[in-house]
Amino acid sequence: MKRNIVPATIAALALSLSPALAQETSQPREADPMIQETMPEGDAPEIAFEGVTPFLAQQESGHWLSSNLIGQEVTNPAGDTIGEVAALEIDSEGKVVGVVIEAGGFLGLGTKLIGVPYDAVEHSKVEPGDQKLVIKASLDEVDAAPAFLTSLQIRQAEEAAKARQEAEQLNAPAVGEPQTAQ
Repeated sequence: MKRNIVPATIAALALSLSPALAQETSQPREADPMIQETMPEGDAPEIAFEGVTPFLAQQESGHWLSSNLIGQEVTNPAGDTIGEVAALEIDSEGKVVGVVIEAGGFLGLGTKLIGVPYDAVEHSKVEPGDQKLVIKASLDEVDAAPAFLTSLQIRQAEEAAKARQEAEQLNAPAVGEPQTAQ
């Protein structure tokens, strides 16, 4: 009887661990417009290193960490929730120039990305360790704001337009050919 318990225990343990071992690590989605290369090729500035790189030992008082901003609620002065910070736009010099906000919708449905200049976002501390982000825009202005497009989305739209144009040229009748009604 004892000989059957040990193999049964090993089999039960192996079966209980198999789902955990079969799980895959999640990889960034290539189609996600918020996940993309840092800069298009050729736009990277040349960096010349001279001497030793300085290291920071601590966060300076009054400085914000980007990790604390992502997902942070953004409101307007009236206290209406505009959305949450989805990303920060950084220029080729490494400076934050824009805030991308996931606005509108309900439970993640019907949202759109809007962009505002970084200088248009008011940062304030409500309590120590707590921050508040405010933009001066009504909910109607946010609804009317253009959707923010990433460079990946712009490139994909350009490629799609080019492909449509090429397809139309292939399907267009040759000059001088009679067109037939369909």
